[in-house]
Amino acid sequence: MTAPEPRVVLYSREGCHLCEAARALVEREAA
Repeated sequence: MTAPEPRVVLYSREGCHLCEAARALVEREAA
């Protein structure tokens, strides 16, 4: 299955936000 460019861009953007949120939580727990 191949994902269209626009879809990839949107997914990438969402992934970035999720990654940031997850990273913040991990840092908080580690702190």
